[in-house]
Amino acid sequence: MRLKASIFTPSNTRTALLPFRAHSPSPVPTLSLAAAKSLQPQAGGADLQTSYAKPLVRTQAPAIPFRRAPFRNRILGHQRGGFLGSAEAQNGRSMHSVPVDKLSAGGPEGKSPGARQPVALLSCGSFNPPTVMHLRMFDLARHALQEMGHPVVGGYMSPVNDAYKKANLASGEHRVAMAQLAAQQLPYVMADGWEAEQPKYQRTVPVLRHFSEGLAAHYGHQPESVDAVRVMLLAGADLLETFLEPGIWSEEDQETILRDFGVVCITRVTTAVEDLLSRPGTSLSRYRQNIHIVHEPITNDISATKIRRELALEHPVRFLVPDQVAAYIQSHLLYRSPELKK
Repeated sequence: MRLKASIFTPSNTRTALLPFRAHSPSPVPTLSLAAAKSLQPQAGGADLQTSYAKPLVRTQAPAIPFRRAPFRNRILGHQRGGFLGSAEAQNGRSMHSVPVDKLSAGGPEGKSPGARQPVALLSCGSFNPPTVMHLRMFDLARHALQEMGHPVVGGYMSPVNDAYKKANLASGEHRVAMAQLAAQQLPYVMADGWEAEQPKYQRTVPVLRHFSEGLAAHYGHQPESVDAVRVMLLAGADLLETFLEPGIWSEEDQETILRDFGVVCITRVTTAVEDLLSRPGTSLSRYRQNIHIVHEPITNDISATKIRRELALEHPVRFLVPDQVAAYIQSHLLYRSPELKK
């Protein structure tokens, strides 16, 4: 079955990219150095999806000190782009260093004649825990964009900062680790802990800019260049709905996201989203050409909220989350709070 996608090309010729500008107090089981090394990806980005990590085991060996390296790199040790020659990058602290090991080898230079601007997909969220639907959204978006002539060089999962203060939110370290394990299932998707590492909550715009500048540095382009990779926000229809709710998004953030980056929206009910976009006087209608609607033809109701409840009830969650994520959750006894059973 061919996916139905409604993709619009911006009417102006100006590029959409502009210049830019922790844990729980109680101890948690951690990975030993040996266990961490067992999860290192094999060489060759295209083969990562078949390089399955060994099941995580609880151990009494000394944990990897938090200050030794940011937890975004602790389990998988992604190769990182950006300013890799600097001391900051070597220590994992570069502001604009992003994982690059699964990016398309050709990048913007390798796009075919007549191809449109290359795209990198960015999914921001709790990933509490990451589910198979998080991964499916990447595949749906990538397929639709490529059918319309947009090369997709890669995708990123960016778990939210602990300061988001969402109920029953696992620590950033656990959520980044689970996102990295989930990303192993797709040959072009990576997980990054920059957002979760920051000393305070990050709104969506700084996260988009971080990845845009990191990719521009990796490919050797200015972010505003017509050859630069365009970072697009990957989300469900519920995100677009929040754009119309007072007090959630500032007008400036809405304008920046929709004008400078764009959104790929995965939805099961296309007509409902079209109604949102047709409301006059809103940022959604002004930047309709930068919002790409991708229809999800398979009806399902998988959600992280429901999965947390199943875990608290000690019910099986196989086929709802990647197997390695399920093993990690069991090993670290996550989502066992009695209040999740309600």
